[in-house]
Amino acid sequence: MTLPSDAHQGRGIGRALYEHFTEVAKGRGCTGLKAVTPPFNKDSQAFHETMGFRMTGEDINDDGLPVFRDYRVPGEDIVVMRKQI
Repeated sequence: MTLPSDAHQGRGIGRALYEHFTEVAKGRGCTGLKAVTPPFNKDSQAFHETMGFRMTGEDINDDGLPVFRDYRVPGEDIVVMRKQI
């Protein structure tokens, strides 16, 4: 799988994919979406916030972000973002 390069960012591709995914999820009866991103990925956090996602967490890390500690493995903090649809 090839990951998109920076050249593809800002062209609306991610937004279009999320909008399509949201419609499919709604059609299948889903009422919310969840995305996870590491605390250091500020671009991802900003993108998801523009899409209506809000950060959730059980703890606050040193940067003031809500995180879930030891999310998948010990020592791995993660930012969980949720959106009602």
